[in-house]
Amino acid sequence: GGRNAGYRETEGYDFDVSYRFDLENWGAFTTQWNTTYTVRDENLSTNAPGIPNQNTSFAGSFRIRSNLNLGWELGDFGASWTIRYYSAMKESCLSAAAFPEECSDPDYRYPNIDGESIAAPLNVTGATAFNDVQFRWTAPWKATISVGANNVFGREGPVMYTQPNANVSYYGGFDIGRFYYARYTQRF
Repeated sequence: GGRNAGYRETEGYDFDVSYRFDLENWGAFTTQWNTTYTVRDENLSTNAPGIPNQNTSFAGSFRIRSNLNLGWELGDFGASWTIRYYSAMKESCLSAAAFPEECSDPDYRYPNIDGESIAAPLNVTGATAFNDVQFRWTAPWKATISVGANNVFGREGPVMYTQPNANVSYYGGFDIGRFYYARYTQRF
Protein backbone atom coordinates (compact mmCIF):
# COMPACT_ATOMS: atom_id res chain seq x y z
CA GLY A 1 0.00 0.00 0.00
CA GLY A 2 0.87 3.67 -0.23
CA ARG A 3 1.18 4.27 3.50
CA ASN A 4 3.69 3.66 6.24
CA ALA A 5 1.95 0.97 8.26
CA GLY A 6 2.44 -2.63 9.23
CA TYR A 7 5.38 -4.78 8.23
CA ARG A 8 6.47 -7.83 6.25
CA GLU A 9 9.13 -10.31 7.33
CA THR A 10 10.43 -13.19 5.29
CA GLU A 11 12.97 -15.85 6.22
CA GLY A 12 14.26 -18.70 4.10
CA TYR A 13 17.18 -20.58 2.62
CA ASP A 14 18.58 -20.99 -0.88
CA PHE A 15 20.39 -24.16 -1.89
CA ASP A 16 22.36 -24.33 -5.15
CA VAL A 17 24.56 -27.19 -6.31
CA SER A 18 26.16 -27.94 -9.68
CA TYR A 19 28.25 -30.86 -10.83
CA ARG A 20 29.91 -31.76 -14.13
CA PHE A 21 31.72 -34.89 -15.20
CA ASP A 22 33.16 -36.08 -18.52
CA LEU A 23 33.00 -39.55 -20.00
CA GLU A 24 35.44 -39.57 -22.90
CA ASN A 25 33.32 -41.22 -25.59
CA TRP A 26 29.94 -40.36 -24.10
CA GLY A 27 30.31 -36.62 -23.63
CA ALA A 28 29.95 -34.26 -20.69
CA PHE A 29 27.13 -34.56 -18.18
CA THR A 30 25.97 -31.73 -15.92
CA THR A 31 23.47 -31.35 -13.16
CA GLN A 32 22.25 -28.12 -11.57
CA TRP A 33 19.83 -28.00 -8.65
CA ASN A 34 18.47 -24.71 -7.31
CA THR A 35 16.02 -24.72 -4.40
CA THR A 36 14.46 -22.05 -2.22
CA TYR A 37 12.89 -23.02 1.10
CA THR A 38 10.75 -20.36 2.79
CA VAL A 39 10.65 -20.75 6.57
CA ARG A 40 8.17 -17.91 7.08
CA ASP A 41 6.63 -15.06 5.16
CA GLU A 42 4.35 -12.97 7.33
CA ASN A 43 2.81 -9.54 7.12
CA LEU A 44 0.58 -7.19 9.08
CA SER A 45 -1.09 -4.50 7.00
CA THR A 46 -1.83 -2.01 9.80
CA ASN A 47 -0.17 -0.68 12.94
CA ALA A 48 -2.98 -2.07 15.12
CA PRO A 49 -2.01 -5.06 17.28
CA GLY A 50 -2.99 -8.34 15.76
CA ILE A 51 -1.84 -11.71 14.57
CA PRO A 52 0.14 -11.33 11.34
CA ASN A 53 -0.97 -13.06 8.13
CA GLN A 54 1.06 -16.16 7.38
CA ASN A 55 1.71 -16.19 3.64
CA THR A 56 3.98 -19.23 3.32
CA SER A 57 2.31 -21.90 1.19
CA PHE A 58 -0.67 -19.66 0.45
CA ALA A 59 -1.42 -19.11 -3.24
CA GLY A 60 1.85 -18.28 -4.97
CA SER A 61 4.06 -17.98 -1.87
CA PHE A 62 5.49 -21.49 -2.03
CA ARG A 63 7.24 -23.22 0.87
CA ILE A 64 9.57 -24.95 -1.63
CA ARG A 65 10.39 -23.89 -5.17
CA SER A 66 12.99 -26.02 -6.93
CA ASN A 67 14.55 -26.47 -10.38
CA LEU A 68 16.63 -29.49 -11.37
CA ASN A 69 18.45 -29.53 -14.73
CA LEU A 70 20.22 -32.53 -16.21
CA GLY A 71 22.37 -31.79 -19.25
CA TRP A 72 24.48 -33.63 -21.79
CA GLU A 73 26.92 -32.38 -24.45
CA LEU A 74 28.93 -34.26 -27.05
CA GLY A 75 30.76 -32.20 -29.65
CA ASP A 76 28.27 -29.82 -31.26
CA PHE A 77 25.20 -31.59 -29.85
CA GLY A 78 23.49 -31.24 -26.52
CA ALA A 79 20.32 -32.03 -24.64
CA SER A 80 18.77 -31.04 -21.34
CA TRP A 81 15.90 -32.12 -19.13
CA THR A 82 14.53 -29.70 -16.54
CA ILE A 83 12.06 -30.37 -13.73
CA ARG A 84 10.36 -27.32 -12.17
CA TYR A 85 8.83 -28.14 -8.77
CA TYR A 86 6.27 -26.09 -6.82
CA SER A 87 5.21 -27.26 -3.34
CA ALA A 88 1.58 -27.54 -2.23
CA MET A 89 -0.54 -24.43 -1.76
CA LYS A 90 -3.26 -23.56 0.76
CA GLU A 91 -6.29 -21.35 0.45
CA SER A 92 -9.29 -20.48 2.59
CA CYS A 93 -12.41 -22.47 1.84
CA LEU A 94 -15.19 -20.35 0.43
CA SER A 95 -17.90 -22.41 2.13
CA ALA A 96 -17.14 -25.80 3.62
CA ALA A 97 -20.85 -26.53 4.01
CA ALA A 98 -21.95 -25.47 0.53
CA PHE A 99 -18.88 -26.72 -1.37
CA PRO A 100 -17.32 -29.65 0.56
CA GLU A 101 -15.39 -30.76 -2.56
CA GLU A 102 -13.28 -27.57 -2.42
CA CYS A 103 -12.33 -27.95 1.25
CA SER A 104 -9.71 -30.62 2.01
CA ASP A 105 -9.20 -29.58 5.68
CA PRO A 106 -12.57 -28.33 6.99
CA ASP A 107 -11.53 -28.68 10.66
CA TYR A 108 -8.44 -26.41 10.52
CA ARG A 109 -8.25 -23.84 13.36
CA TYR A 110 -5.79 -21.09 14.31
CA PRO A 111 -5.39 -18.94 17.48
CA ASN A 112 -6.53 -15.30 17.44
CA ILE A 113 -4.92 -12.44 19.37
CA ASP A 114 -6.73 -13.49 22.56
CA GLY A 115 -5.56 -17.09 22.23
CA GLU A 116 -9.00 -18.37 21.25
CA SER A 117 -9.22 -21.03 18.58
CA ILE A 118 -10.89 -19.76 15.41
CA ALA A 119 -12.28 -22.07 12.73
CA ALA A 120 -10.62 -21.44 9.38
CA PRO A 121 -11.30 -24.30 6.95
CA LEU A 122 -8.56 -24.78 4.37
CA ASN A 123 -8.19 -26.30 0.95
CA VAL A 124 -4.72 -27.78 0.42
CA THR A 125 -3.61 -28.62 -3.12
CA GLY A 126 -0.92 -31.08 -4.07
CA ALA A 127 2.57 -30.20 -5.26
CA THR A 128 3.10 -29.59 -8.97
CA ALA A 129 6.07 -30.40 -11.22
CA PHE A 130 6.58 -29.49 -14.87
CA ASN A 131 9.10 -31.23 -17.14
CA ASP A 132 10.92 -29.52 -20.03
CA VAL A 133 13.20 -31.04 -22.67
CA GLN A 134 15.52 -29.45 -25.23
CA PHE A 135 17.83 -30.71 -27.99
CA ARG A 136 20.39 -28.41 -29.62
CA TRP A 137 23.09 -28.24 -32.26
CA THR A 138 25.88 -25.66 -32.37
CA ALA A 139 26.54 -24.71 -35.98
CA PRO A 140 30.02 -23.79 -37.27
CA TRP A 141 28.89 -20.19 -38.01
CA LYS A 142 28.46 -19.42 -34.26
CA ALA A 143 24.76 -20.24 -34.16
CA THR A 144 22.75 -22.59 -31.99
CA ILE A 145 19.62 -24.29 -33.26
CA SER A 146 17.35 -25.72 -30.57
CA VAL A 147 14.07 -27.59 -30.48
CA GLY A 148 12.19 -28.47 -27.35
CA ALA A 149 9.02 -28.70 -25.36
CA ASN A 150 7.99 -27.15 -22.07
CA ASN A 151 5.57 -29.12 -19.90
CA VAL A 152 6.25 -32.31 -21.88
CA PHE A 153 3.58 -34.32 -20.07
CA GLY A 154 0.88 -31.64 -20.35
CA ARG A 155 0.60 -31.28 -16.57
CA GLU A 156 -1.96 -28.84 -15.17
CA GLY A 157 -1.63 -27.09 -11.84
CA PRO A 158 -4.42 -27.04 -9.25
CA VAL A 159 -7.48 -24.82 -9.42
CA MET A 160 -7.60 -22.24 -6.63
CA TYR A 161 -11.22 -21.54 -5.73
CA THR A 162 -10.45 -18.21 -4.02
CA GLN A 163 -8.85 -16.82 -7.22
CA PRO A 164 -5.77 -15.45 -5.40
CA ASN A 165 -3.82 -14.39 -8.49
CA ALA A 166 -5.37 -11.48 -10.39
CA ASN A 167 -8.91 -12.85 -9.93
CA VAL A 168 -8.25 -16.03 -11.88
CA SER A 169 -8.41 -19.54 -10.50
CA TYR A 170 -5.06 -20.68 -11.98
CA TYR A 171 -1.67 -19.53 -10.65
CA GLY A 172 0.01 -17.44 -13.37
CA GLY A 173 3.43 -19.03 -12.85
CA PHE A 174 2.14 -22.44 -13.95
CA ASP A 175 2.18 -23.63 -17.55
CA ILE A 176 -1.03 -23.83 -19.53
CA GLY A 177 -0.66 -26.95 -21.65
CA ARG A 178 2.34 -28.27 -23.54
CA PHE A 179 4.46 -25.77 -25.50
CA TYR A 180 6.70 -26.77 -28.44
CA TYR A 181 9.35 -24.42 -29.78
CA ALA A 182 12.24 -24.02 -32.21
CA ARG A 183 14.92 -21.42 -31.51
CA TYR A 184 17.74 -19.94 -33.55
CA THR A 185 20.47 -18.00 -31.70
CA GLN A 186 23.23 -16.21 -33.59
CA ARG A 187 26.37 -15.00 -31.82
CA PHE A 188 28.62 -12.37 -33.38
